[in-house]
Amino acid sequence: MAYVQAGGKKVEACHIFQVGHDTLYRWLRQHREEGSLHPCKRGKYKVRKIDDQALPYFSQGKLSLWACSAL
Repeated sequence: MAYVQAGGKKVEACHIFQVGHDTLYRWLRQHREEGSLHPCKRGKYKVRKIDDQALPYFSQGKLSLWACSAL
């Protein structure tokens, strides 16, 4: 960011710092729109279809999908 803001070319910045041009443009847009490069808050995660207690049994083959749907 500092390289480009100091007058460096975007193509050169991508080559020097080994980042893709899409990444650089995304960072520049985020800095322009939000004023910083802090990561955005992540959205909520989906609820697992199999609960955490049943997952080890399922992965070891001790529990079938039919048994999970009955729980």
